[in-house]
Amino acid sequence: MLEVKHLEVYGIDAAMRGLRNPLNSWDKGDTKDGVIGKNDLELLLKLCKAGTSHRKVLRQIMVSMDIKASIAFWKDFDQYKVGTVTNSCSFMHTLHKQPLTMDDIETDGCSPSGLAVVEATVEEFNVLREKFVETGEKQYWYDMLTILPYRTKQLRTWTGNYEVLVSAIQQRTGHKQREFADFIGQVKAGCPYLCQIVEACS
Repeated sequence: MLEVKHLEVYGIDAAMRGLRNPLNSWDKGDTKDGVIGKNDLELLLKLCKAGTSHRKVLRQIMVSMDIKASIAFWKDFDQYKVGTVTNSCSFMHTLHKQPLTMDDIETDGCSPSGLAVVEATVEEFNVLREKFVETGEKQYWYDMLTILPYRTKQLRTWTGNYEVLVSAIQQRTGHKQREFADFIGQVKAGCPYLCQIVEACS
């Protein structure tokens, strides 16, 4: 199961000030200390309903979190890249540091025969790992990288914004890759106002 930890949302006050710039309506602003006031929320949702060109404010509400998910998830999630950055655990530096286990691989939804293949791959990976640790031969390292299961989990610290999250939620709700359901549920639960914003953007 995909895990989200250390989720932080910041920049709400600045985003709401900017929300008021086009009409110089700062006197109507009522957001304070990250809590969006009634007036600002009403305007925010109105702009969200008006479309992407009017909801630039979402790009200024920043989010940071640690996500532990499979390489398969990251490959699909990496397409959401408007003002985002990730810092990941490195396969380059740590691939050989410890044995691979079944806990390191997302197997949710895998059939019994699929699990048997994964288990055999993990066993072979660890044989290659031991050879690499003993000899330092790069060929064993390349072999490990080549057979590393596609659903091996990787931890990344991800920083982005509400616009990216809205796009991901809209496009990946009901996606056949189950990790997206885990991600969407945890992000909606941890990001204030996000559910209202997604609904307004729909």
